Amino acid sequence: MTETNFIYSEDERTYRAWGYDESLAIKKYDSIQKIKDEKKKNEIISEFEGQELNLGRARQKRLYDSKVLVVGSSCLSQIISSCVAGIGIGNIYLMDNKRFSERDRNDFLCLKNYKQIGKEKVGLIANELKKINTHARITPRFSKFNKAFASELNPQIIIDATNDCYSKETCLDYAVKNKIPMISASADDYRGTYGIYWPMSGNKNLDYILNLEFNNLTQIGFTSGVIGGLVADEIRKYNFQQARSDKNLRSNERFIYNLYSTKNRQGLQEDLEKYFLISWSEKRVLVAGAGALGNSVALSLVLLGIGKIDILDFDTIESTNVPRQILLRGEIGGKKAEIVSKRIKEINPRIKSNFIYGKVGEYSVLNERFRNKYSEDFFIPNEEQLKKGIGLVTEDRLLKEKYDLIFGCFDNKYARMWLNDFTVKNNIPYIDTGVGTHQGQVAIFVPDKTKSINDQLVLENFPDLVRNSCMNQGQAATIIPNMVIGNLAVGESTHILNSGGYVSDPILGYDSFSSGKIYFKGKH
Repeated sequence: MTETNFIYSEDERTYRAWGYDESLAIKKYDSIQKIKDEKKKNEIISEFEGQELNLGRARQKRLYDSKVLVVGSSCLSQIISSCVAGIGIGNIYLMDNKRFSERDRNDFLCLKNYKQIGKEKVGLIANELKKINTHARITPRFSKFNKAFASELNPQIIIDATNDCYSKETCLDYAVKNKIPMISASADDYRGTYGIYWPMSGNKNLDYILNLEFNNLTQIGFTSGVIGGLVADEIRKYNFQQARSDKNLRSNERFIYNLYSTKNRQGLQEDLEKYFLISWSEKRVLVAGAGALGNSVALSLVLLGIGKIDILDFDTIESTNVPRQILLRGEIGGKKAEIVSKRIKEINPRIKSNFIYGKVGEYSVLNERFRNKYSEDFFIPNEEQLKKGIGLVTEDRLLKEKYDLIFGCFDNKYARMWLNDFTVKNNIPYIDTGVGTHQGQVAIFVPDKTKSINDQLVLENFPDLVRNSCMNQGQAATIIPNMVIGNLAVGESTHILNSGGYVSDPILGYDSFSSGKIYFKGKH
């Protein structure tokens, strides 16, 4: 079998991302820069980049050869399956005995189509996963966890993503007897958790992995999104590590995401007052940016039940977008904003959604600090963009919609600065998000309660020529931080949208290489 047969993507950016080793790479480049002979320096750089590329190919092949069994077909299972498909897992097995019902409002891979009602959910999910990873072998089994089926599939790792203690106990019994690692994940309306059984750990007290407090509770979007992204990262870590500190969760440990905990949004302690809305249907939200972060935010918002979700973007869909931008699957060549808006209404036809095909920023009214050659390139549409109908979105147009909250999911410094000024000037809550290959952050502006986003992040100091995003990094590598950060942002938005429920805190961060994973900056 040749390399082109088994490699999930031929895009060199993906290889380089999977070859990334932060601590070693920085030291290597620092030492190279001290070499005075330019010819020798260039030769060493070329050799080093070749080594990184080959390392990336080897790591991606490990992902492609992996065999992962996902048990369950609910929201959490669908997010985990999408993420493991996105990172390039080549063999994904799905096992559950649920049939699709129109009442399953937290599904997003089973679209609300009357022709699908009554069909096997694992089959419907498998069909959509093939659009995310066209090279993967997706195998559905319509059954509760079945030891005979599991033995036939011979998975290397099992993920039970149900809120069913019996299912977890059965899976765990099989995993222990056959010495197969197992991840047990669960979520409800404000918490999520996962733990791992490692066969070589010698741990005999495995009750913690059953997640008894989640038994039969309903899974929802943002909690499932946070846990789903973290579980997918454990699968990646199981295959390879990208740095010395890049380690799996250990046996006897359990990660707990808790929206109502002030301790880094983790643990069982609940010390924030709970505010419950009878319905989110009256809330109006704008998602500015329909890339990987915008996809994660939009998906989480529609599963939450926000009444109106508008999408703003001027980009079109390329094949390299699909692995990490899961709402764009099967729509190469379309307008990102339009397709995300369409998906929102397919997932929940009751939700209103419009798309805005354009750029933020009416250049004539911008503050002087925007005015330089780089900002002109961004804010003034070029000839090609004008032919496509891409214009500038004005303040008046956005104000007319009376948004309760705006999410900034842009990778461009100037777009984020413009949104900062617009929201401060008009007293609109604003959540700014950003990611790298293994980390990300959520910064929040609430009028009269927090500093502006620009004061928190000092956007003006960001480099002009480098977009602060995953654009130049491997597409598969970044689905995980995008999923985690996008859903953390939506979780924080519930504090804001529930009037009076928000507690001002430092920037919320995520770092895959950190033992704590999620933290408030300043407390890390």
